[in-house]
Order: sequence, then C-alpha cells, then structure tokens
Amino acid sequence: MIKIEILKTSGCAKCNRTVEELEAILNEEQQKYSEVTFETIDISEHPDIAIKYRLLTTPAVAINGKLEFRGALGADRIRDKIEALL
Repeated sequence: MIKIEILKTSGCAKCNRTVEELEAILNEEQQKYSEVTFETIDISEHPDIAIKYRLLTTPAVAINGKLEFRGALGADRIRDKIEALL
C-alpha cells in the first residue's frame, strides 16, 4: 500500500493544482494504482503535521510517511515516484 499525503493550506492555488493532478493520475488507471491512497491535510488546521515535516511552505507531498516533494510539481514527477514504488 502506498499512502500519499498532500500537505496544503487553504487558498493555495498550487496546492489545489497538485491535488487535481494526483486525482487525475489515480483516476486514469484505477486498476494499476489500486494500492495507492491519498489524503489532503491542511497544515494550518494540523500544525503538528507541519512541525513533523518541518514545513514552512506548501504544497508538499509525503509518501509513506516520508517527505518527498516541496513546492509546486508536475504530474510527471508524481507519476514517476508512484511508478518507482509499485
């Protein structure tokens, strides 16, 4: 199982784009990515998560409890990382 956390703040356009890109990736091949789950976490509502990952900016992406990306990223980088973990 691959667990992805999108760490965001409200009103962050890049955060929303990251969520949309991940949803599109997972929806395009549902069977292939059936072992992948994700959740979005607003770090302004969960400051303990921001502290855990030492975040000062968003978006950020943690996979299986490890911070993998900070800042805006494209769908290709997300897909490549998921593919490497499958």
